[in-house]
This record gives sequence, C-alpha cells and structure tokens, in this order.
Amino acid sequence: MNINSIFFYVGGILILALFFIKKERKKTYGRVFGAAIFFIIGYLWIFPFLPREIFGEWNSIKKLKNKQIVQIILQPSLPGWKVNLTDTIINIYDKGRIEAISNLLGKSQIYFTNRYSEVWETTIILVSNSNDSLSLKIEKTTNETEINNEFRNDSLGKYLEKITGFLSPSIGGSRIKN
Repeated sequence: MNINSIFFYVGGILILALFFIKKERKKTYGRVFGAAIFFIIGYLWIFPFLPREIFGEWNSIKKLKNKQIVQIILQPSLPGWKVNLTDTIINIYDKGRIEAISNLLGKSQIYFTNRYSEVWETTIILVSNSNDSLSLKIEKTTNETEINNEFRNDSLGKYLEKITGFLSPSIGGSRIKN
C-alpha cells in the first residue's frame, strides 16, 4: 500500500467516523472532522490524479465489446485544421496494428481533463466485422494523450505517431492513403 492509498483510506475512515460520534462531544467531533479534512485535502493536493487512482483502467471502446475490429481509419479532425496528426486519411488493415491500437484503447484510464497546449489531434474510426463503427477523438497535448476528453493512454499517442511518421502537426486535407 502506497502513501496515496493511505491518505485516501484514512480520510475516508475519518469521514465515516463522523457519523458515529455524538454531536454532544463537540471537541472530539471537531478534531475528527479537522483530521478528515486534512487527509482528504492532503490527498487531493499531493496526488491530483484522483480519478485514475480510484477508477483504474477502463475500456474506452466498450461499445464494440465482443466484436472483431477489421479496419481502423485515421483521419484529420477537420480539413484545414492546423494541428492534425496526419493530413491524409489512413486506412489500417494490418491485424497486428489493429490489435495493438485496440489493446491500447482497451487499457485506457478514466480521466478528467487538464488543459495543456495541444500538439495534435485526429479522429479514429474503428470498424467491426459486422460493420458497426465507433468514432473517437484523440488529442495529444504536451503532457498526455486524451481519448474523447474522458480517457487517457499516453502510449496510444506515441504509437499513432510511430504509425503516421509524425514530425510536426499538419493541415488536414482529404487525400486517402492506405
């Protein structure tokens, strides 16, 4: 158990203890309340990544559960947009790459956005063998890779940069590349 967990659990136990202390014992109640606030604020101040610590890994593509993904399409977010990962539409059929991207998306962490300056963004479309599809907006900022502003997986951003040969953000167009 790390210090992060200790702060969280002690603060939680102290808050629960408040329900069992009689209101007539104002001195005890005040001390426990103060300690609980100290541990909760300490936890939030020292460890600002509360959502990931509590909720852990989530599957950002759970809507395609039990379906085989046969194609992934990477496309510019908007034509003419200046911070695209790629300036062309890229179709990915390679099973190894599809599996790698799917695994990274499946091991995302729940996330509440911290606004950093954006490096690039792209729209990724996952197509299943039953022609169901799921569109996700991927944004790479200076510190993290966000998926639909809900999830985070920094490894995904690095992998997409490797696939596309990313050097710098580009202005999105409409050319198609396989």
